[in-house]
Order: sequence, then C-alpha cells, then structure tokens
Amino acid sequence: MPLPLDTGRLIVRPFREDDLEALGAWMLDPEVTRHLLLSFRSLDELRPRIELYERHHREHGYSFWAVERKNDRLVIGGCGLLPIGWVGPDVEIAWHIRRDCWGQGYATEAAEAVLDYGLGELKFSRVWALLLPENAASRRVAQKIGMEYVGLGVKSGHQHEFYILPKGSGDTPPQGPELTPPG
Repeated sequence: MPLPLDTGRLIVRPFREDDLEALGAWMLDPEVTRHLLLSFRSLDELRPRIELYERHHREHGYSFWAVERKNDRLVIGGCGLLPIGWVGPDVEIAWHIRRDCWGQGYATEAAEAVLDYGLGELKFSRVWALLLPENAASRRVAQKIGMEYVGLGVKSGHQHEFYILPKGSGDTPPQGPELTPPG
C-alpha cells in the first residue's frame, strides 16, 4: 500500500512546503514540544525541517509525514519513521499531534498505519519508539499499538523509555548517534 496512508479518519502523507503553518501549530507550542526535545521560535526556523522531511522521503521512501484529518483537510500533526538521530541504522517511529486534538485517538490511529506500512511495505525488521518517561500520553500510544517495553536508555543526553515492535525483537540493542540503549 503506497502513500498516502488512509485510515478511518486520517490521511498520512508526505509534508509539503505549504504545510509550514500547520507544522507551526504544534512545533511552536511549548506544551507539545516539551516532550520532543525540540525548540523552534518561528516559522522561518521550521522551514528547513519541512525540507528535511521532504528530502528524506524523496531519497529513502520514508520520513516524518503529515497527519491530515479527512473531514476538514486540516493537518493536525505528524507521524512517521526516521532513522534514529537521522543517521540510524535503526528506525524509530514518532508522532506529534496539536494540543487541541489531544485525547481523540489520532496519534494511535496514525501510528498503527505507519507501523503497518514500515513493517509491511518497507520491510523494516523492527521499529523502535523512544519516549521521555514523563510522556504518559505517548507511552499509552506505544502500548495501544502493541509495542513492547524494553527498558530505560539514553538518547541525546536524556533518559528515554525504549519500546519495540515486533515484540521479542529487542535482543540486539538499537544503534544511532548519542544513544545508550537499555541494558
């Protein structure tokens, strides 16, 4: 199943340049980004981020993608696959949803579709999720989509919870820059 991914309420598709303001709706919201270890102050600072997403998708066939609500075509967040630290070799899934859309199951719905795509169409042997321990909402998403908790490790100098799918595939620790896996 090629992109875009079509779920019950959402379309997951590559970001486009005209998504910049929608991206700013959550990437400039400190309440959202406090769990992402990212800090942007303006749309101009975000422009290279969209270019990174577009370029990675073109070159590798996967990236962090826009999550668009079907009923009003509003980009309400992002969800996708990326090499850990943008270098890899291991792949992680990430999801971000605008604050006014929290608690409605959108992250879970998008993440399920993206995981199916990554493990099926893209044939990744495993996908990691690396979450800050205080991010209870993302922990619930990881659990709902069937990911297995592996343990605490460090990414970019911060403690993270490591989750994996398929379950039981975490015997070999993930690899990526600034990463100390559980163990």
